[in-house]
Amino acid sequence: MFFGDYLKKDETELERRLAHFNKKCKCPNCNNEPDEQKTRKFKCKNCQQYVFVKKNNDNFYYLTEQQSEEMEYIKKFVSFKYKNFNKLVNCGYDKEILLEEFNNSYIVTFEPLKEFIWSKFNFLLESPTTKPHQFSLIYPSMANFSKEEGNHEQVIEFRKLALDSQLNENRRFLNYQYFEVECVILSVSGTECEKYDNTVIELEKLFENPPLPHKTIEFDSCRCRYGFRPKKDSEGDWLLKL
Repeated sequence: MFFGDYLKKDETELERRLAHFNKKCKCPNCNNEPDEQKTRKFKCKNCQQYVFVKKNNDNFYYLTEQQSEEMEYIKKFVSFKYKNFNKLVNCGYDKEILLEEFNNSYIVTFEPLKEFIWSKFNFLLESPTTKPHQFSLIYPSMANFSKEEGNHEQVIEFRKLALDSQLNENRRFLNYQYFEVECVILSVSGTECEKYDNTVIELEKLFENPPLPHKTIEFDSCRCRYGFRPKKDSEGDWLLKL
């Protein structure tokens, strides 16, 4: 699935959050200035303490170990935020409203951010303005988010909802075809479900009891999807609807 980069990362946001860190290229422990600029961790000759060097854009930061960990946390936070905000916008959330709501929330740590993102996915699910085709984007995004959080039961639930919503979209499309169509399962090579690849399913059975995702030995490992193709006669010609 393609997610457009609708929200460009605001580099000034990261700079603002890193503003309190030491950019003077001096030891953060004793304020001693090294003989030359360092680009990696080093031991201060004056106080014998280790100095951790981090780079952001063209700036080098001389940090204590705790400050180094804090900076990494901030960078991961900002990256995680924009990755998931782009998914929300791709699913139909208004980007200006999303940013305004986030800025008004004053969130600066991961757990509240995750709760914020999840609440926006749920808002899209419940919104009366959400179009049917958007569910085939929202559910996979929620499944991926759940997988990253290690919530495997929700992964299965949302993958099932995603596949079912895609089926509903395909069903509307199939009604306008002038030829007979059959469904095949498309699996991923090298996985437990590879044995199901190219299995044909009658449309009537498909819509009555959709088989995907498969129950696999390795939990939530099924990556199969539905494919549709024209039925052909013995000579390889498409079968037209009567």
